[in-house]
Amino acid sequence: MPPDVSVRYLEAIDDMRAEGETVTNARLAEWLGVSRPTVTAGLRRMVRDGLRRDDTGKEVVCAASGEDKAAAIVRRHRIMERWLTDALGLDWVVADEEAARLEHAISEVVEKRLYEALGRPASC
Repeated sequence: MPPDVSVRYLEAIDDMRAEGETVTNARLAEWLGVSRPTVTAGLRRMVRDGLRRDDTGKEVVCAASGEDKAAAIVRRHRIMERWLTDALGLDWVVADEEAARLEHAISEVVEKRLYEALGRPASC
């Protein structure tokens, strides 16, 4: 099952910030390869769902719940990357692509077990 729109947006916002970008509607649209009206609609849903603050002018800023959800997504992705590279021997490029698919399918139980099985890695 593909991730919902808010998950895609949270991941993109996190990635953009990690690269030092200021996240605006226009830049987010470019990053995701969608139209500005599509981003505007998605960001409105995120405000409605409590994932994004709507009082920040042009910059897209997540609410605390959005930050928490983004951190959980990134954590799952990194754990999946470590499992795919460390245990299955995939190269990093392939592991990153596979992790992007798998991160949305694993439960918290599996995430925690993988984390423990990998020796509680501190890096991706």
